[in-house]
Amino acid sequence: MPERPSVWFRYMRVSGWLLPLCALSWVVLYVYLIGHVDFYELFRTDSNGVLIFTLVLLAAPPLLAWLAFMVFSRSVPRILRGVERRAGDVAAQWFWVLVSFFLTANRRDASYGVHCRPLDSGQLRDRIFELAAKARTPLKRVLIIRSSNGPVMNAAATSASTILLAEDLIRSMPRAELDAVVAHELGHLRHRHVPLVLLANIVPLLLFGWLASLVQIPFIALNYILVGLPPAILTGAFLSRRIERAADKAASATVEDPEVAIRMLARLTQLNLLPSRWTGWDVTVMSHPSLEQRAAEIARQFSIPQPRVLELLRVDDAPFEPYSLPHDHSDSVWDAHKQRVSVRNLAIYLACLALPSAAASQFALTMPDIPIWVAAAVLTFCAILLIPSLVRRCEMPALERRIRGRLGEAGGSLVALRPTSEPRYYGGYPFWDVGVVRFKGSVLYYTGERMSFSLHSSPTFSVSLMRVAPGWLQSEAVSFDTFYGTFVMSPVDVTTPAALLNAARSWLRTYDSEPAPALSPPAFPTISCVGPRQAALNGSILTVMLLAGLTSLAASALVSGELSWLPPLVAMGAMAAELAPLVTYRKTAMPAASNAS
Repeated sequence: MPERPSVWFRYMRVSGWLLPLCALSWVVLYVYLIGHVDFYELFRTDSNGVLIFTLVLLAAPPLLAWLAFMVFSRSVPRILRGVERRAGDVAAQWFWVLVSFFLTANRRDASYGVHCRPLDSGQLRDRIFELAAKARTPLKRVLIIRSSNGPVMNAAATSASTILLAEDLIRSMPRAELDAVVAHELGHLRHRHVPLVLLANIVPLLLFGWLASLVQIPFIALNYILVGLPPAILTGAFLSRRIERAADKAASATVEDPEVAIRMLARLTQLNLLPSRWTGWDVTVMSHPSLEQRAAEIARQFSIPQPRVLELLRVDDAPFEPYSLPHDHSDSVWDAHKQRVSVRNLAIYLACLALPSAAASQFALTMPDIPIWVAAAVLTFCAILLIPSLVRRCEMPALERRIRGRLGEAGGSLVALRPTSEPRYYGGYPFWDVGVVRFKGSVLYYTGERMSFSLHSSPTFSVSLMRVAPGWLQSEAVSFDTFYGTFVMSPVDVTTPAALLNAARSWLRTYDSEPAPALSPPAFPTISCVGPRQAALNGSILTVMLLAGLTSLAASALVSGELSWLPPLVAMGAMAAELAPLVTYRKTAMPAASNAS
């Protein structure tokens, strides 16, 4: 009977190749249908309707075949990996994978039962940023992923200078080996492998497709994408394997112990139920080298003898102490709100970008172009600036009720907290925590979802109004300058910043030389964050910029039936103008008490 790794590997191979093979087979028939069926006469509709139908006809059959395979084979992951997938879950995954480019990772991952949370404090976070500094690699944040459907043993690096680590992997690896996993992902970031992998898959397809279009054989010339896809896949896989070897070398150098890197690869292979050796076509088409190939490459580079390599490949089952993780705030009302807002804001942005472009395309058919598109640019900018802010104000009462219910606090003022006066962003938002602040005599009490503290007033303390973050719309908060550090509070409820400032000044004036007993002053942990400029220029924002142009182009094309460079220019220009205050923000000196990276 085959071993579990062998069966699981075959299943992965079939599920991975089914979709492209179905697509390749369908393209042949699709090209025949397009060339021999007059869809305009068949449906008696306009060019836009035919365009949409032909695009659906191209994509739907291969995707439905892949979906059917995933639904009927869902017992395989359950038996081999303990991953429970209902038919509805598979359908949701299929849908969100299709639109993964257009929506946030949080929404897509939720369909897999995967939840992300930031690792912004704790021993593991400090160690990861220590390794990043050692590898001279800029790192913005670390995300912990957890699956409710079964174990996830993986790590990844993203174009937004972010590392993702599975919680199951952290608990299943010794600290030294997890350091090697992190160092491997840092190697990808340092050498910019993420965009290189994307180019390695796109450029060969365009190149081989272009070469095939030049061939004088009609079938090859008409099906140039079909002909160019196989060599493009092989070229992309070859480049991907070289990239993985480069990351292995970087990991060995960062942890300064190539033997640990080999042990890490062996344990990772075992945890993922993978064979240690590829055979046949797998050697050529897999995106990663096999364990034996990767171990042999590290051994060659660092002169490790073969007997020692064989010894390292035998995974040691001795007990070990993994890294501890800080408290899981996945049930945080504030974090859940941020995830909902990220999806909602994207939908609002797309609507604000698409509707003016569609309207301008319609009016431009009968009116001068320049005034129409100038008006569309102004309207788009005002819409993406004002509408999300208005929606946010409308939902504040409901958010306040949920947070107060979670904290059990009926009085005081609901505020957002940031542990530094310098504008910083924590997971895309300028505040780290949300809680209730109360002033009782000479004592300030703060109760939040992430931390709570109490603070006695002092003549050396000071409070002042300040801007929350750079932007076109001014928003103020109250800065508290204490000898425990500087922190900022911004009202979330109906309390105004001026009212909060007056309450804070009254608190300072009620100084008592005999402080109340049993106070716990603020002790902020080391928290990962980024500045305004970094937040504006990260990978997700650049993706939204590209998406803005595509959305505006599509909306304009559906209305006018023509493709024009004006709609994407207007949309991307409006987005750039909205982000301009963040991009042009000049970084000032960070207070020592902020503990920010």
